[in-house]
Formats: sequence, structure tokens, C-alpha cells
Amino acid sequence: MKKILLGAMVMMLATAALFAAGQITRERAMEIALADAGVSAEGASFVRSHLDRERGREVYDIEFYIDNMEYDYEIDAATGEILSVDRDAEYWGKTSDATIGEDEAVRIALEDARVDETQSMRVRLDRDDWRLEYEVEFTTADREYEYTIDASSGRILETDVERRTVSTEGGITIKEATALVLDRLPDGATADDIRIRSDRDDGRVVYEGEAWYDGYEYEFEIDAARGRFTDWERERW
Repeated sequence: MKKILLGAMVMMLATAALFAAGQITRERAMEIALADAGVSAEGASFVRSHLDRERGREVYDIEFYIDNMEYDYEIDAATGEILSVDRDAEYWGKTSDATIGEDEAVRIALEDARVDETQSMRVRLDRDDWRLEYEVEFTTADREYEYTIDASSGRILETDVERRTVSTEGGITIKEATALVLDRLPDGATADDIRIRSDRDDGRVVYEGEAWYDGYEYEFEIDAARGRFTDWERERW
């Protein structure tokens, strides 16, 4: 029995060795992709180059950027044949981390929304596809605004505006719900750290939202009729 198992293992290792010997290298796959794209390795920024299995055969997935163009290649690992190519224009490049600043991002969003006074404000710098963006979220008495702004140029990339619903069925007000959240947050937090809205859940009015303070993100839900928390979660931001 041991001899049979040993023989099977030897055959498996021999087959794997022969298979590996028949494969092109990852570096060769990258060269094939670059040659097809007509670019040099010096000008390319590689994001991904790994061996994968697609439709029962080994392939190399190669992804790289040149200026504002993204290239995605799928190359047969045994033959070096290009199986698929995808080229997309992307807003990408070797940009600096210089930004317009939070205050300017807020000014741009408020000016576009034609809003002078807000009830809450949240600004966060994030990176999406190697581009720095400001996410600006704020509320007024009757609306919620979400803006995505290019942190380098100040260009507005995305806008979302929703009308807020406020309970008229008794219970606590949205201002009182905000105060309840503040009571649970660490000292120093303010209403500007909270984003809250009213909604309906199984026929009852609830206040739900998020808060960001001191490196943590909080998610909550409050029963508007009773003024009690029905959900409270915290995780590292």
C-alpha cells in the first residue's frame, strides 16, 4: 500500500514538473502584454500580474496603466496566446497627494447645493482608483446631500440629494434623537459628527444613521415613539 501511495506521489510531482516546464513565466506574459499594447515596461505601472485558472486552463491575468489608459490582458500560460484584451480610458495617472483642503471641498458642495446653513456635516478624504476624493455629506431641515469631489481639482464627480422624512406621529424629534446619540458617544463629539434620518421599519417610525468620532464609526437605530435604541454598533474606522 505504501509503495502504491509513494508511486502515485512521484507521478503527481513529475506531472507538475512537466506542466510547470511547459508554462511561460510571469515576466514573459508581461512582456507579451506590453508588446501588444505597444508600450515599454518603464512607462507602465503594473497593478496585477498573477497566474489563475479560467475555463479549465492556466492563464495569466495582467493589468497595468499607461497615462490615463487601463489595460487588462488574459494570456494562456502554456502557449503565450493572448486570450482577451480590455482597454479602458481611466482618470488615473501619477498624481501628487496635494489637495484643495476640507474647507474648500465643503465650500464647493454648499455653493452647488445653494445651502447656507446645515444641521450636520461630515467630510472624509478617500482614495478611489488612485484618485483622492473628498466625500462631503450634510443635512438641512428637509434634505440630505452627498457629494464626491476631486481632491486635486475641486471638480464635482457625483451628487446625491434625498428628501428627509420627519415623524409627525408623536414621539421624539430628530433633534432629541441626535441628543440621545451624543449621550452615547465619547466626550467631545458634536452633532456635526452625526448623520441621522427618519425612516419606517415594519410600520414604525425610526431614526437611523451613522456617527464618526475618534477613529470609530457608529451605526444606530432609535425607535421614534419610545426614544429607545433598537440597534447600536461600533467598529474601527
